[in-house]
Amino acid sequence: SYYDWANAVAIGDNGDIIVAGGTRSFGTNGVPWLFRLPPDGNLPGCDFCSDSNAEVSSPNAVVEDTTAVVENTNATPQLSDATVESVNIEMTTLYGPALLRVTSNPSGARVYLNGSYVGVTPLTLNVSPGNYSLKLSKEGYKDYITTIVLTPGESKTVSATLTPTFGYLKVYSTSLGAKVYINGEYKGTTPLTLELDPGTYKVRLVKDGYEEYTTSVKVNAGETSTINAQLKEKQTATTTTTSPSETITTTTSSPTGTSTYTPSNLPEVTSQLINTGTIEIPGYQPSNEYQKRIAEFVIQKAEELIQNITKLGYEINFADDYLKEAKKAFDAGDYTKAKELALKAWIIAFQEWQIQYEAEILKKAGVDVSDIMSKYHSGDLEGALKLIDEKKNELSGEYSKVFSSVKNTFWTVEDYWKDGIRLWNYVGDLFKSNEEFQQGHLDVAKNLADKATNVVRDIGEMARKVLKQLKELGYSIFKEGRGGKKAQELFEHAMELFERGEFEQAKKVVVEIQEVVVTETKKGGGICGPAFVVGISLVPLLMRKRRKG
Repeated sequence: SYYDWANAVAIGDNGDIIVAGGTRSFGTNGVPWLFRLPPDGNLPGCDFCSDSNAEVSSPNAVVEDTTAVVENTNATPQLSDATVESVNIEMTTLYGPALLRVTSNPSGARVYLNGSYVGVTPLTLNVSPGNYSLKLSKEGYKDYITTIVLTPGESKTVSATLTPTFGYLKVYSTSLGAKVYINGEYKGTTPLTLELDPGTYKVRLVKDGYEEYTTSVKVNAGETSTINAQLKEKQTATTTTTSPSETITTTTSSPTGTSTYTPSNLPEVTSQLINTGTIEIPGYQPSNEYQKRIAEFVIQKAEELIQNITKLGYEINFADDYLKEAKKAFDAGDYTKAKELALKAWIIAFQEWQIQYEAEILKKAGVDVSDIMSKYHSGDLEGALKLIDEKKNELSGEYSKVFSSVKNTFWTVEDYWKDGIRLWNYVGDLFKSNEEFQQGHLDVAKNLADKATNVVRDIGEMARKVLKQLKELGYSIFKEGRGGKKAQELFEHAMELFERGEFEQAKKVVVEIQEVVVTETKKGGGICGPAFVVGISLVPLLMRKRRKG
């Protein structure tokens, strides 16, 4: 029309309609404009927009043959004083993109707009105005689906609370370390927290020296069910034969676990971490039952790690052999050796995973990794990692970023491992990072690796403080004899929690131990009680005897 016209139309990468033209509307005398419209042409929230009545008319002009002849002319071109001047055109954005923020509880949900993946929560996006279907998806939770309308320049936040498709089951027992079986399948030892699909389950607890405990429990989605099992000690079986001359009593007892097991057929592995991860407390001698529980738990964690690594499609060439030997030592009753071998199995598996994840990043970036894998297959884990560090300089862009983030997570876990701090309960985000990388989502893989590093660093620092307190308390209890039997029992409980990686719970028990040590020391007099007074009173007498001598 006379008042509004379009000079050019284009289609954007996302389907938006881009129109350039001018207007004499609003009292102007021909001002240029540029519109970016949603694919359907509608502008949500526009209160003055209406259908255009623009028409395209066809002229009736006809071009006919002509006998006109162009003659030679004496006309000569003249120089012109005309100059080209620059023109400043100011464009005012009337309809800019909308700002969309998406959060979820829990975070880490995958976000889809109109069916296209755009990232994970928490997420902030600049989005063209329009109507959208929004979906949040996270494993173990129901999909969250809604429809949103975004108007030009609007800032909108969508906060979704995801509904879990699973429930929690917490299992406790009056005597720690009972084996837990769910529908006949072994799940771990008490205290234990499990994620289970909704339903009714048969639960069985088994522990040497105690009667078997069985019950049924219903688990509902999004809820926590709890079992507090009161374990009853078995009566000692005795057989007595009496004769005029003698009485013979036979008592049934459990294995002592003191046999010595010598592993065989262990593969040659070069790793600086293989002999690290042990915790030494001066004067502390853990009970055989404690060693058995911890050995069983470490074997379970090594099995769990190996299974998760193989699910990613990676190889396990060395850790499996150490795990097999750990199980043999356990069956032979040498729980100390079983625990030692299982710890080696875990850290070897962790390094096998590190080599293959980092090598996969290099390979997808076009770097040759054949020499790295050759080192790895020969058992030279240190050599393989060294080659990886040399080749990381060939990376650039997104591959370099994700590599650095992944490397930091592995390094952080291994650094705490050297001090006996086992962060095996906190590497879940690193596995998710690996999965996302394999699907080609480099930015998501990087973010998850960064998150994993932050988590293990925070937990690791807290655990380091707890371990320092445990060492100090161990010296006080077992070297100086403070706190009595109660402090010793609590100490062993705290150590078990710590070795299982339950650092927050261990921290709480440490506070209990400190209170018991202080209380028992006051009862016994401590260094300020009667014993101290008697000691001081003997000093002059001893000095007199020394002078006489």
